[in-house]
Amino acid sequence: MSDSDISVASLQELVRGSQLPTTFESNGQLIIHARSARRRAAQEKWIIKKRLGSGGQAYIDLQERITAGSGPPQLRAVKNLKIPDGRRDGSRELYRRELEAIAKFSQAKYSDHFVTSFGWFLSSQFIHIAMEYCELGDLDKYLCNPTNCPDRRLPESEVQEISSQILEALDIMHRESFCHRDLKLANILIMSTTPSWWVKLADFGLTKRNEATMPKTTAIRGTPNYMPPELLGYNGNAKKADQYAVDMWCLGQCVFRLFTGTSIFANPNHLFQYSYGYESFPELPLQKNDASESLIDYIKRLVAVDPGERLSSANALNHPWVTSGYSNDEPHETTFSQDYSTQENTEASAVWPEDSSDAVESQEITQRGSGHSPEPSVDEPSAAWAADDTVETTFRVEITEPDQEIPRTLVEGDLTANWEAGETVQTNLSSDGCGQEPDITITDDPTPNKVQTAENHKIAGNGFYREKNYDKAVEEYSKAIVLFPSSPTYLGNRAAALMANGEYQEALIDCFKALQVAPDSRKLLLRLVHIYTSLGEADEAVHWLTLIQNPGPTEKEAMKAKAMHRDHKLAMDLIGQTETSSIESMQLVISTLDRARKHQSPSASLPWDWQVTLALAHLNLYDLELDTEKRVTSLERAKVAIDSIRASDEYYHSEALFLYGRLLYSQGQDQKAIQTLESATRATSHCISSEKCAPCKDGIRWLGIVRELSQLKERGNNAFKAHDWVIAKDYYNRALVVNPTNRLTNAKLYQNRARCYIKLGFYDKAIDDCTKAIDLDATYIKAQATKATATRLSGDLGGALAEWKLVRKMSPGDSQAINNIQSLASELADPQRAILDKRKATYGADHPLTIRAMEALVDSLCNQELHQEAVAVQKEMLEIEEKRAGTKKDERVLSLMDNICCNLSIAEKYQEALPICREVFELRQEHLGLENAGTIASMHNLGSVMVSLKQNADAEPLLTKALALSKMVLGDRHEITVGCKQHLGMIFIEESRHEEGFFYLRDVLEWKRRYGGEEDLGTIRVMHDIGYVLNQLGRASEAEPLLRDAVRLRTKELGTNHEHTQESVKALSSALAKLGLSE
Repeated sequence: MSDSDISVASLQELVRGSQLPTTFESNGQLIIHARSARRRAAQEKWIIKKRLGSGGQAYIDLQERITAGSGPPQLRAVKNLKIPDGRRDGSRELYRRELEAIAKFSQAKYSDHFVTSFGWFLSSQFIHIAMEYCELGDLDKYLCNPTNCPDRRLPESEVQEISSQILEALDIMHRESFCHRDLKLANILIMSTTPSWWVKLADFGLTKRNEATMPKTTAIRGTPNYMPPELLGYNGNAKKADQYAVDMWCLGQCVFRLFTGTSIFANPNHLFQYSYGYESFPELPLQKNDASESLIDYIKRLVAVDPGERLSSANALNHPWVTSGYSNDEPHETTFSQDYSTQENTEASAVWPEDSSDAVESQEITQRGSGHSPEPSVDEPSAAWAADDTVETTFRVEITEPDQEIPRTLVEGDLTANWEAGETVQTNLSSDGCGQEPDITITDDPTPNKVQTAENHKIAGNGFYREKNYDKAVEEYSKAIVLFPSSPTYLGNRAAALMANGEYQEALIDCFKALQVAPDSRKLLLRLVHIYTSLGEADEAVHWLTLIQNPGPTEKEAMKAKAMHRDHKLAMDLIGQTETSSIESMQLVISTLDRARKHQSPSASLPWDWQVTLALAHLNLYDLELDTEKRVTSLERAKVAIDSIRASDEYYHSEALFLYGRLLYSQGQDQKAIQTLESATRATSHCISSEKCAPCKDGIRWLGIVRELSQLKERGNNAFKAHDWVIAKDYYNRALVVNPTNRLTNAKLYQNRARCYIKLGFYDKAIDDCTKAIDLDATYIKAQATKATATRLSGDLGGALAEWKLVRKMSPGDSQAINNIQSLASELADPQRAILDKRKATYGADHPLTIRAMEALVDSLCNQELHQEAVAVQKEMLEIEEKRAGTKKDERVLSLMDNICCNLSIAEKYQEALPICREVFELRQEHLGLENAGTIASMHNLGSVMVSLKQNADAEPLLTKALALSKMVLGDRHEITVGCKQHLGMIFIEESRHEEGFFYLRDVLEWKRRYGGEEDLGTIRVMHDIGYVLNQLGRASEAEPLLRDAVRLRTKELGTNHEHTQESVKALSSALAKLGLSE
């Protein structure tokens, strides 16, 4: 894209002058700027080091200069803005404003307050803005780092120092007729920290200059938890919001967050109610942190509901809280006023008044070169470019001012009004208001045409409402509200349509606006009850229910809210009884909240306190349950709930931190748990009722438990390292009684104590402790290995071999297990080897007693899974038997050859087994004929080896023939018949002939289950194969239970990490994906 495409020529000279001539190399990874140095061309080369952040339509890179020379620093941050589609209206203004603001405030005189830009350049799709790199990051990340801020807040003196610098920067912008419009902690970068803080303002993506020519829009953008009520439509016209006052609200939010670590309003509902006077300013978090009265007053004035009552930047600089620790060589001369609309641009001087608010109101306020007047216009901002979490709110209709003021508004009870001679309009009142057809009333006495137009829109909206076309209903009611913005009827009707559409937050706004005019409206109060019930806010629902008087709510109207409130209260009472928790009580908490959830709207998210209660109940169940699968399920559900809480809670309330700490402890991460629980304890000042809060009380108790456990375990470990086995054992003894319910931690303690017993020579006690550890945690491989070691040291070689095989099952690739199994197996066969050697020496190799010793050794080797050594002995036996039989190989020789083939197949030596199997089959066919049972068995064995070698073309006709002969000679239920079917099914699966594969395998599974049992590995193999085939045939619903059983049984028999288990897990995931389900 060329410069002309984005109108570089239209930019201010200051902006044009900072453009950097640029070329790109290495696919854009190398950036080269041509500069001038002493009249000779010079190049600066910058390379991209890493991505610092991204969001929206922009991202930020860290770049390093790789050529020496003067000029910009060696590191820089580059913001890369996606160039918007030129066809969009106002798109040229989008990049122009940010470049203009950055160029403006990158001048040397502003360098103390704003992040400096080194220039900008273009690529085909992006505008790149080079800025100074602030390696300490932003205030938001600083607060969230427990190393920097263990309490997630700063002392008041530091807050004062930081906020004064932010305020200075804002005042500079406002005096230059700029508004930031997205002030937040993430946009305040740190140059230095305590003891001498220095911060700079950054990110001008939403910055707007006060220009009357800017295009109009109904789009309002900003960051959640920072946006003032007027931008959210709670009061006034959002399009005409004073953007200077918006900045001051955001400053108040920043100061509050810096000092308390939390936002002022926990959720939009509290902001709604604060905006309409139902809640006062929340001073408690400030008071709990010992805020000065001056600071509380300062924040309250910054976040006044009425934008006209907020401090301006100039007046804020003279507030006592700022001036008490703030000095400037050139103080701002200003008198104090809270009315933005009356500020004049004349020069005067004044000081902050010492008297009451009456004195304040009597003064005429001006500010030299500054002030918030004239009001900035709203244009199309560049929020889409910003690399942060800004959001956009777009209103449904273009809002215009009414033609004239309405003297009064008829509320419910005024059923008729005369507009012209003989004309009467009536209302239909409904007793419900919670989803019934909206009521019809009229506004009173302005021009008839305007009233009739509004009524027509309302009537049209009612029609759409009956048709359940709620979007169109909202549109029509909105048109009526444009004409009469204060009409409780129109607002109430739109609230009803929004409720029916599941837009409860928007409905709340309309209800609160309507209540300003009709505070006793029964219908509006019922709608608030319905909204809060749908949102799961049981206490709020009951509160508004109690305000309905004359007549009070009917049983039907109150039923859902009261039922939800009753269930919610029961769950909270049960979860608070930590000393008497039981499996039954925790299950009751969960079922009670599930019952309460039925009264909530399906589209509403689970309330925060419900999530906390559910997480705590699942954690308690995890500690109380004895069944391993139920414990795992409880912990998984607790983790899901806690992850959801943490994701929705940007500043981590103490309750969320306590729950996360308990989760870490339950997962065996003790040190992380202690750190998190300590942070939560320090943060309890942010919890308004920490002395009554179940998670807080519970968390403080658990911190004591985890600390004591950690200390005892650490002392035990140190004593063990020092070879003080007895002392170490005593510490582990003490630790085991601290929290008997923590299975993971206690499993580790038992294993540690078992190691002490091994060192002390008490092997039986070590085995007992390891058994207890495995009972507590069936996946604890280390305890299983310690048990195997203790068993071997006790002299039980066979038991030790069995224990090491369990370790291998849990971890198939464990080299320690594999080596020990081989060593023990060989050691167990030593007695039989000794017997064989003695008989060979005494009787010779071909003596019957020697051959019996060989057979015994083969059995021992096979039992120890030493199949290759067994084949070597069998081959020695075969030579003796062939010598005895001569040229004609009798059945004894052929049976021995069959056994060799079997052991070679088990050892997966198929290539070696193939010629032997073929020879046995051909000899039996020659001497016994095809219809002999032995011949059929040899034919099946040969076919199975071919299948293992992927020789399907040869195997299929052989096995098909063997199947037919086996059915005829041996019958349908014989194991050779079933084996032929299974191997044919395997061939068909590999060749994607799934229908044929399913035809054979279904019979095999029935036989395997009957004769081998559900947990036999052969049964599980066929179960998996049939599930796989059904899934491939598009029958995922039939495949899913088979594959789920295969995963469960293979996990039990082979271990989670075995390749066959993972094979079934993969197949199950595929089936679930086709069903649209998750594991």
